[in-house]
Amino acid sequence: MGPTGLTTAPKSCTTSKRNSTTAAKPTVVLYDYGSVVSISHEHRLALLKLLDITRQESGDPYTAIAALGFNQNLLSPIRPSLAALCRTLFEPFCRIGRYDLSGWRRGERVDDIVGEDRWNFRMSGPAPLILLMRAFRGLTYYLERLRANVSWYVAATPHLGEHHDALDRIDASAAPDQVGTFDAMGKHLRIRVTENGATKVRLTFPGPAVENLRELMGDVLLDRISSKGIDIDEIVRDVRGGLYRPRTLFELDETASAKGVTVRIE
Repeated sequence: MGPTGLTTAPKSCTTSKRNSTTAAKPTVVLYDYGSVVSISHEHRLALLKLLDITRQESGDPYTAIAALGFNQNLLSPIRPSLAALCRTLFEPFCRIGRYDLSGWRRGERVDDIVGEDRWNFRMSGPAPLILLMRAFRGLTYYLERLRANVSWYVAATPHLGEHHDALDRIDASAAPDQVGTFDAMGKHLRIRVTENGATKVRLTFPGPAVENLRELMGDVLLDRISSKGIDIDEIVRDVRGGLYRPRTLFELDETASAKGVTVRIE
């Protein structure tokens, strides 16, 4: 990847061809880098702005997405979903530390978020973006195959700093109705355990942790939840479809043991 372009056809190695092996004659070497897509300065800033507001979980992503060339007639009907989509698609760049791509499940999550309007999102994108996504898919494919967990956060941070002033000039303030903005989304996942009405444990996680709700519950609590007919996986799908807005996910109240569990997005 260079300052304005990147290869869209990653390969395990480059190929070369030599016209002559005689040292006295010039040697011509041809390197095959696949197809290369150029990224304009404006599009690069729009992508960085999307990443910036997604990390901060504040503002409206619509303007930056439109600046990338998305068809606004197709984009407008799914505007309420845009912040949730950005949270999912930019997740590797927002998690501090090495990111395990095998747990991303972006396709499943995107489908749950946009539902029947998934084709609006897919068809609204500009044609040049296909090459960019091809390059990104090639990179993630090889990282997954190699089981190489890297820190996307560390890789992207210097670029945000380099363009800080230009990004500040791009208006991404939330609309008054907050439709499709990060401000309408829950910022925290809270788990509260009570006994005889008194709080025994209160845990707070970042909002995106709801995607790992099953792992956070633990085996013992999962058994209790399942015995009450509560489906954790279905709850997570409902949260995605509800665009991660604040709500109570479930309450577990056991009279016999006087113990209770409440899980909320706030």
